[in-house]
Amino acid sequence: MLIPTTVFCALRCPECGCLEVYSLSLFALGGGRSCWLECSCGTPLLGIGRQKGNCCWLQLNCTMCGNSHFWPVARRDLWGGSLRTLICEDTGLEVGFLGPGHLVRRAVTLHERSLAELAQDLGLVGEGWLGNACGGNNNTEA
Repeated sequence: MLIPTTVFCALRCPECGCLEVYSLSLFALGGGRSCWLECSCGTPLLGIGRQKGNCCWLQLNCTMCGNSHFWPVARRDLWGGSLRTLICEDTGLEVGFLGPGHLVRRAVTLHERSLAELAQDLGLVGEGWLGNACGGNNNTEA
């Protein structure tokens, strides 16, 4: 049985609005290290680190409310092969996705489609606010 060692994460930047997909190796957290995923504009988005045993933590700079959210999480929940949706604790809205590349890619597609439909309903089509103009990290190859 193969154990996945890479997780993909899709996050929207609270500063520039870009939606980017990042890959993170379990080995990047070896030796008690932590790391931050940053937008191509330099804004820190998500911190992730390991604690003793099989515990990890996530710290999100939230797009929806502007606050920072902190979650303890089991390592198997991050690298276990299923999709984890990150939810803003203040608004209840989806702010990101973690999991295998193909599941993150599908979640992003559905999320973007929902936003596009909302924009159309509000008459914002053609305003240019929904597009991903950053051209940064969009690697979801597994």
